Amino acid sequence: MIERFRSSECTVDDSVELTFKDDYSRCAPIFTVRQLPMNLLEGSLGYQPAFEDQSAYVKGFARMEFENLFGRGRRFSLRYNKKDPLSHEMAVGVYQPFVFYQPLSVSFAVEQLKYDSLYQKLSVKSRFEYGEGGNILVRVSGGWSRYTPQGSTFRGVFHSRQWWWGIGTTIDVTSSGIAQSVELDVVYGIKQQYGFAGFAPDDTRISDTRLNGAYKLKAYVLHSLNQNVFISGAAIVTDEELIPPSDLFKLGGVRTLRGYREDQFFCDRYAAFTLQPELSLAGNARCHLFSDGAWFRQVSTETLFRWGAGGGFEFVLPTGKLLIDMAWGKNDCFSDGKLYVILESRF
Repeated sequence: MIERFRSSECTVDDSVELTFKDDYSRCAPIFTVRQLPMNLLEGSLGYQPAFEDQSAYVKGFARMEFENLFGRGRRFSLRYNKKDPLSHEMAVGVYQPFVFYQPLSVSFAVEQLKYDSLYQKLSVKSRFEYGEGGNILVRVSGGWSRYTPQGSTFRGVFHSRQWWWGIGTTIDVTSSGIAQSVELDVVYGIKQQYGFAGFAPDDTRISDTRLNGAYKLKAYVLHSLNQNVFISGAAIVTDEELIPPSDLFKLGGVRTLRGYREDQFFCDRYAAFTLQPELSLAGNARCHLFSDGAWFRQVSTETLFRWGAGGGFEFVLPTGKLLIDMAWGKNDCFSDGKLYVILESRF
């Protein structure tokens, strides 16, 4: 029973005290529960060697979350991502659970993206989630974006305004040592384009539909061996002939397709999988092997397949965790391996 209370948010002492009531006719166990540090600091710093005609550069990201801000589980988050010498992303968000003491949560976020020297994108997003019982979660979302081309010459991106709405659900099922999760989302958007630098768009009003789905499986094979399976897919159905790069799906890197550079591939549809067995070691450490693969379509109608494999370690620290992965992509030699290091700290 104690194990049910242990999580990443709290710990329970093994010792139990009994308290007696009604002249010792009833008794109840008393557990000592301590909340673990919940504020989060996560970051990664990497060096990208020179590649073809691109110079070497330093990149990385940082994310901070302040939990239970002013009580009632409120969360405030900050994120910064330096993708390349000319691109960066910043975001500020707030999350409020149990609105009006109901199983309803609300989140708002403001994001600012500068993509290369092509354009800037400002977005405001909101999401409402409702889930009673913990197994089924239903959400609705909406947002607004503004695209501003950079420079004085036309390079394929018009001044634009976009509004979008979405609906989705998450279903979690746990039984007999197997944990499963299914996520489905549908997002519909309308973009209004305006002329720029003497060029007028062929279509001033564009519709956009996005479909996203994911399936996660964690099976407890043996006492210290787990098997993780992750399958995902997404597609864009749109009238827009040239989709801005920031609106395409991105593959490559530690979170999507290990063995390749961060966000190396841009596509309008994909299907991806991850197979990752994990073995618990002595202490708070785990080692794992993994295989990531993806079929995707870029600007042309040609479908590409990329595959990566490798292994790594995860160490649970007193105030967070350290993840170290080494991966090789399709046709890579040993010296082409990619090293991913992520440090997560809670305080």
